[in-house]
Parts: sequence; structure tokens; C-alpha cells
Amino acid sequence: MQSLERLQHWPALSNDAFFNGAIHVLQPQKGYRAGIDAVLLAASLDITQHTSVQVLDVGAGVGVAGLAVAVRCKNAFVTMVEKQEVLVEIARENVLRNQLQDRINVQGADLLTPDAMHILRQGLFDHVISNPPYYDDHAIRHSANELKAASNAMARGALESWIKFMAMATKPGGTATIVHLAERLGQILQYFAAHFGCIAVQPLYSREGEKASRVLVRGIRASKAAMQIRPGIVLHTCEGAFQPDIERVLRHTALWSIW
Repeated sequence: MQSLERLQHWPALSNDAFFNGAIHVLQPQKGYRAGIDAVLLAASLDITQHTSVQVLDVGAGVGVAGLAVAVRCKNAFVTMVEKQEVLVEIARENVLRNQLQDRINVQGADLLTPDAMHILRQGLFDHVISNPPYYDDHAIRHSANELKAASNAMARGALESWIKFMAMATKPGGTATIVHLAERLGQILQYFAAHFGCIAVQPLYSREGEKASRVLVRGIRASKAAMQIRPGIVLHTCEGAFQPDIERVLRHTALWSIW
């Protein structure tokens, strides 16, 4: 295991527990920090019935979603792809700290450039997941924190290429799932429809009666089935606590059959 003291270019880190301490994750104290979006994305994979599956986490950051998949599903083998070098290093440290190196590997690559093609040459994946940057970089004021700025925004039009890469990495019959802002749903459906069928949309509502803030969108590669809009999931009670089923998913790796 690499010594944290030797990696002077790392930012100040926190050591955060997930699933009541089942995994511990180092992540920057300031800037972009993984939260419930990554955990819910991982929980949305219905893979416990399989003997062995290959999962790709695209834009993995420090590895929260991929780690959550591995700790929830003992038969999942996860490849994480991240372009920011320091986050790749932290993700690798997180894999080692949680003793998951036998089932997770972390690769550094910018999937919007040809250097990511080596990922596809290793074989296609049963499931591809992604929690990509939510904003176009021309439409927001950039954070002074470089890690946060790169994690929050991507170049204009890059979301289409991002989803195309996800499709290229997915086996026929495999799934690709993305969590994103509800306001970007139109674009996401347009790009998903070019590569996937049986597209399912699951809106996420912070509270009852509010507009959806996030969406989970899943597609099946090579499927011809029609799209479906799911009933939606409310995350919080009116008092602000998590709904009991969401609490179970976030704290105890409970099954979450949402599709």
C-alpha cells in the first residue's frame, strides 16, 4: 500500500464510512465529494442472481460507486475508469484499504479521447454505470478548486460522447445506467435511444410534491423493447429524514429492486 505521506500532491482527505462502516473511502475534504447519487446508482444494479458479472464504472472519481457495487455484490468484478490522475491514485488506495483488489481494478483514461480504447479491447461488460459531471462547462461559473471544477462540468456536447462510450462498452443484452440531473433528461434520452432499447426512467424526488431533482436512466444494449417511465422514488420524509427503504439501501446494502 502506498504511504499517504509520500503522496504530497494529494489534497487534504477525509476518511468516510459507507454502509455503517462496511467500506471506508478517502476523498478530498474540499471540492467534489461523492454522496448518495453514487450509492443509489450502484444499488440500482440487479445482479445478485448471476454467478459472475463484469461491471464498468465510467468516471469513477475516488471509487464510491464501484466500491459500493463490489461490497453489495460478491460476484461482481469491477473496472473503474477515471481521467484525473490524483483521483485515480486515491481510488486505488481505497480499493486496497477495503481489501477489494481481487475484484476491482482502477484504470486512468480520458474516455473522450482515443486513449480509452484499451478499456474496450479487454472485453465488453455486463453492466456499465456512470455518475458523470452534471453541467456543461460553458454554462456554469467554475470553482477555483480544480478537482471540483473537473468533476462538475464537461465540455459542450461531451455527454453524447460519454454515453456512446458506455454503449460501446456494454455487451448485447447488458445494461447501462446513468444518474444525472432531471433537467438533462431530454438529452439523455436522445443519446440513449441511439444505442439502447428497453430504456427505463426512474425519477428521484427529494420530497413528496417537489419536482424531480435527479433521474436514473437504464438502457439494454441491442434491445428493441419500448421505453418506460417508472413511478418515481421519494428520498426524504417531510421531516427531512430518509424514507425507510432508502435508509436501508444507504446504510445496510439492502436489495433495491426498482426496475
